[in-house]
Amino acid sequence: TRHNLDHDRAVMFQWKGGTLGNIDLYLESKSAQPVDLEAHLCRAKTLCGFQDAEQIGTMKVTLPPDLRDWIRVPIGLQLEPGYYFLWLPMTPGVSWALFGSEPPQTARAYRSGDAWNQMPGCYAFRTDPPGEEASRLADDWDDQPWFSPQNVVDGFARAIRGIPHSWRPDPAQELPQWVELKFPSPVVFDTVHISFQSRQLAAKDFSLSAQVDGQWQMLVQIADNAQRRRVLCIPETRTDRLRLNVQKAPPEIGVCEIRVYREGSP
Repeated sequence: TRHNLDHDRAVMFQWKGGTLGNIDLYLESKSAQPVDLEAHLCRAKTLCGFQDAEQIGTMKVTLPPDLRDWIRVPIGLQLEPGYYFLWLPMTPGVSWALFGSEPPQTARAYRSGDAWNQMPGCYAFRTDPPGEEASRLADDWDDQPWFSPQNVVDGFARAIRGIPHSWRPDPAQELPQWVELKFPSPVVFDTVHISFQSRQLAAKDFSLSAQVDGQWQMLVQIADNAQRRRVLCIPETRTDRLRLNVQKAPPEIGVCEIRVYREGSP
């Protein structure tokens, strides 16, 4: 799994103190030409404290053409014990791999406007001298259905230990896109619970529709959503197919769970 540098992206780690020689990042560049990249090192007051951090230094690296490998960012600084993060600026054609699991005392984030948005998981990095970060990339986890539709019914309502447990629309396709629950036989319900990855990664505009008597019917339309979890009351509906239609959402939207209930009077 890799995330395009379509935003500024950062990885945070705890440093024991002393000289930090280098930080290696696992990057991919699809450019046929070398790509110049700046990496920025900052010190944070706390774990996940991406906002109001202190800038320590800026390092320049050049990515070779058609790259998919570890790239060394030279640091060479004497650092006090604490939390630090390295961030990369938005760069077309370049992506950053994720670890398969989230190492302890790490965090990652992307920047939208002036705000850093913390996310589950961890971008692939390693320090020299080495720390305790994980060594396996998410690409090695071939048996993990990252962002597949079946994740909305896998029993998890949020990310666990770096595994997103969510469905995400195809980033190569434009919205709207949908994910569907198909029941073995028709069910009757009047309430739908939807859990998104986080408040920042929730769909802004979305709707629910059901197939009734062979025709798709709109059940509810939501606009300007700002909540991670929504409990939607709808007219009592009998169907074997329910769709969540995503019309507007941030690029890394995640839908973790969809549940249906009949909560009205029998």
